[in-house]
Amino acid sequence: MNSLCAAGTGAFLSSQAQRLGVDVEKLGEIAMGSKKPTKIAAKCTVFAESDLVHKAQMGHSKQDIIAGLCKAVVSNYLNNVGKGKNIQEQIVFQGGVSKNDGVTKYFKEATGKEIYVDKNSHLLGALGVAILAKKSGIEQLFNFDISEQDFVTLGEDCNGCSNNCEVIKVYKNGKVIDKWGNRCENTKV
Repeated sequence: MNSLCAAGTGAFLSSQAQRLGVDVEKLGEIAMGSKKPTKIAAKCTVFAESDLVHKAQMGHSKQDIIAGLCKAVVSNYLNNVGKGKNIQEQIVFQGGVSKNDGVTKYFKEATGKEIYVDKNSHLLGALGVAILAKKSGIEQLFNFDISEQDFVTLGEDCNGCSNNCEVIKVYKNGKVIDKWGNRCENTKV
C-alpha cells in the first residue's frame, strides 16, 4: 500500500495473522465482529507488533486486536501516504488488502466516503503494470518454463554515499534482470 512503511501492507497483516494463529483471509471477517477495536500503534510495524503482544497479554480479545490491526492499517495509510491528498467523493480500493472487509469498513469510517472494491481488486495492480508494459512498446520473447531457469536474489551494500543502501538484485541464469533499494543516483552495484 505504500513505500514509506510496511505497516500498511498485506505482508504486515499476513505476519500479524500468523502471530495470532489466524488465516490472513479470515482477518476481515473476524474484525467485522468486533464491538470495541483495540487501539494498536500504527506508525511502525515494530511498534505495532510490540503493541499487539502487549494488548494480548493485557487480555484484549483476538477479535478486538484484529479489528485494531485493520484500523491501524487505515490510520497509517491516511497519515503517511494519503496525508495532504484531497479525498474525492469516491475511493476505489485495490490490491490484496482490499479483500479485507475490516480494512474497507474502517476506510469508510475514517473518510466518510463510499469505498468501492471490485471483485478483481486484488489483480488491478497487475493489470496496470501490464498496460504500462504494453504502452512501453518494448517487446521480447519470454520463456514461461521457469522450472528450467535459475533465479537468485542477492543483497549487496552500495557504499556509494552515506546512505549505505542495500541494493537487491535479481539474477536469472547468472544475469541481473532487476535491482532495487537504492535511495540515490550513486548506486555502484
